[in-house]
Amino acid sequence: FTGLTNGTAYTFTVIATNIAGDSIASLASAPMTPAVPPTPATVTTSLTQEPEPSEPPADLQKPIEELDPIVVVVPAEPITQNEDGISILSTVGSANTMVNGRVVGEFLQIINTNQLVAQAGPIQIQIVSRNASAKAIQIPSVTQLVLEHGGKAEINGNGFKDQSSVKIWLFSTPTYLGEFPVDASGAFNAALLVINTLPVGQHTLQINGITPDNRIFSQSLPVFVKAKTTPSAKQPIKRVLPSINAVILGLTANSITFSYTEIDKASKYRIFITNVDSGRLVRAVEASRTRVVLANLIKSTRYSLIVIAYDNANKQIARMPGTGLAFTTLESNPQRPKISIICALPGRSMRVTGVNPKCPTGYSSEESFAPLGAIISKIGRN
Repeated sequence: FTGLTNGTAYTFTVIATNIAGDSIASLASAPMTPAVPPTPATVTTSLTQEPEPSEPPADLQKPIEELDPIVVVVPAEPITQNEDGISILSTVGSANTMVNGRVVGEFLQIINTNQLVAQAGPIQIQIVSRNASAKAIQIPSVTQLVLEHGGKAEINGNGFKDQSSVKIWLFSTPTYLGEFPVDASGAFNAALLVINTLPVGQHTLQINGITPDNRIFSQSLPVFVKAKTTPSAKQPIKRVLPSINAVILGLTANSITFSYTEIDKASKYRIFITNVDSGRLVRAVEASRTRVVLANLIKSTRYSLIVIAYDNANKQIARMPGTGLAFTTLESNPQRPKISIICALPGRSMRVTGVNPKCPTGYSSEESFAPLGAIISKIGRN
């Protein structure tokens, strides 16, 4: 290091930075004080005289101090605010994923109508809620789980730091549900009993752990606690439409590519897109195929979409359950690589390079100009 003041003590810390962000700072080093180097003395020796061995400087005789390794532990209390100091307790019922207090993108989806899957980076969490009869409870919304008194929530996760632990909370009034060990593969399993004293209503389930690169991970999911269902003697028969399931194929800052279940006898599908934060319907489109690309979305925005299938009589015959598929657009689009193409005229050719290269007017690309090989061969002979 340069620019330091001689005679002044300094300590040093180290922070590692990569594409995922900054690490936690290391412990401070022992104080070190720079000084003016002494003027070397002139020593005259004989070519036949061996110099006497000298003792190393006193500071080099001291043992090297070993720094303790960085140890990250799961917070003992629930995480109640993000890095900007904004409380998340005031938004009970909202889903978010935080790493070291910073909100990051997430993917939420429902599998087989009763399994909620949350994916953020290398970490994935799967949750199935069961009633008192051990029957899986259907999830009414991709952003909300239902817990029933007397039942249990089965939570499985992977992608955590091996040999660490995961702590689970329920709030608005924080209720500690337990700590669960993470095995050598980075996975954990938990079965939480839904006791009858838990208040009925909206809550937030929070799962806190450690990422493989020693950062604090926190996944908050909205849940609704309800009283145990008592079946009545007679229940009206309700017509239940077949479910349409969807999967995300690609996501950018302003578009989403997804596919969904093809329904027999469906003549068309209507897709409704809602801004989750404002609750407003922002778009409705009609499609005949089951693979769709929706563009012109707003970056870093939470959306949900519902797909409904109609027959020739314009009657609903299937739909996505609850509020459908939830997703959050990215902050920015990944940089696309540059490619090169050959553009040619009879007797002339040129190379064009770019993200989406195009040939000038009158030129044809190598792929569409059939006699290009003969032309290049002729140019070579000339």
